Amino acid sequence: MAFTRTLIPSSILRALQALFGIIVLGLSVTLIRGHNPLHWTISKLPTLLPFAAAIGGLTIAGALVGFVLSWTEFLRGFFEILLDIAVLLANLVGGVLIAIRLKGKNCYDESDRNRVGNRGYPFKGSLGSIDILNGGCTEKNGVGICYYASWADQEAKLNTRCRQSQANSVFMFLTVVVLFAGLTLTYLRIKRTH
Repeated sequence: MAFTRTLIPSSILRALQALFGIIVLGLSVTLIRGHNPLHWTISKLPTLLPFAAAIGGLTIAGALVGFVLSWTEFLRGFFEILLDIAVLLANLVGGVLIAIRLKGKNCYDESDRNRVGNRGYPFKGSLGSIDILNGGCTEKNGVGICYYASWADQEAKLNTRCRQSQANSVFMFLTVVVLFAGLTLTYLRIKRTH
């Protein structure tokens, strides 16, 4: 009974880890699917978006494997810690990279200045200049255009994509906190048994 009682908090943390991983994966896939909707030939998918999706998948897999490892005697402890550290570092790096890419922009400011700057390509200092938000850019008749920044009816999606990216980063950081708590519980459990 004591064995089960010590693993219940760990299982709850694994469930939270899986939930956060599902959210990160879902947000990343949404951002990927919304990028380059016209399939322009010049614009490529920013590497950060598939990387974020991979982190979400890794987090889910880590939660499932960690859950199984914590409830079995085989390979418990050391491998559980290694797995958690790997997933923690991936989430930390992903969250920091997205936060850096967003450049501290205000996702809730719906002014034209925040969305598209001076309204000219490359939309310097605005949401439209951020590659994970602008939906992809190309050149048409010698003029640079970005899908969500060049047409007034699409500009609101810059704020939406910014909020999605911010949430993605936040859930990666929350996963780091959950994994740190899980690592602490695992360490205490190992220390108690040895």
